[in-house]
This record gives sequence, structure tokens and C-alpha cells, in this order.
Amino acid sequence: MTNNPQKDEHDLDAARRKLEETEEMSLNVAKLLAENRAREEREHEIRRKTEGKLEQIHKAARQRGEEMRIRQRELANKALQEKERHLEEVKRREAEKRRHFEETKRFAADKLERERRLEEARRLTAERRRNADREQERKSGRRD
Repeated sequence: MTNNPQKDEHDLDAARRKLEETEEMSLNVAKLLAENRAREEREHEIRRKTEGKLEQIHKAARQRGEEMRIRQRELANKALQEKERHLEEVKRREAEKRRHFEETKRFAADKLERERRLEEARRLTAERRRNADREQERKSGRRD
């Protein structure tokens, strides 16, 4: 302390102001640190929630992708089964056509055979008549 009380008072006031400023600064620093910690905690919580939501979104997307692949396989299997049924139907129709063709061919062959036999029978009948007529003429020629 000096001999000048006013100066001492002034220095004392200055020291008090500095002390108050320092205390305020430490309070401000503590407040800033608390605010910073609270902000970091909020950001961490937001990141955690966002990551959780993203994981749920990715999980749902993977599940939808798997469901789509399953549906595509089911549709492909269904299309393949339909093609197989169509192929079986085509084979059945072809077999039916072959059977019908064979029946028609047999029917035509039988008809030709019947017509040939009928023609042969007509020819033999005509020949017998001619022979009978000749025989008749010969017999009647002898009588005359």
C-alpha cells in the first residue's frame, strides 16, 4: 500500500474488478463448457438416433430386396411351370393328331381294301356271268 489512500482505494477497486472479471470468466468458461458438453451430448444422441434409423432403413431395404428376389423366383417358377404345362399340352395334341392320322390312314387303307375286294367281286361276278352266258350259248348252240 501506498501513502495515497485514494490511489490505494483505486487499486483496490481495480483488483476487485479484476477478481470479479476473473470469477465471471471462470463462470463463463464453466458455463461454456457445460453448454458445449450439453451440445455434444445432444449431437451424440441425434447421431445415435440417426444411425439407428439408418440401420432400420437398411434392414427394411434388405428385407424388401429379399422379398422381391423371392417374388421374382416364384414368378419365374410359375412361368416355367406354365411353359411346362403348355409343352405337355402341345405334346398331348401332337400325339392326338398322330393317333388321328394313323386312324385315318388305317380307315383309308381299309376303305381301299374294301373297294378293291368289291371291284374284284364285281369282276368275278361279271366273269361268271360271261362264262355262264357262254355256257348257255354253247348249250343252246348244241341244241340247235
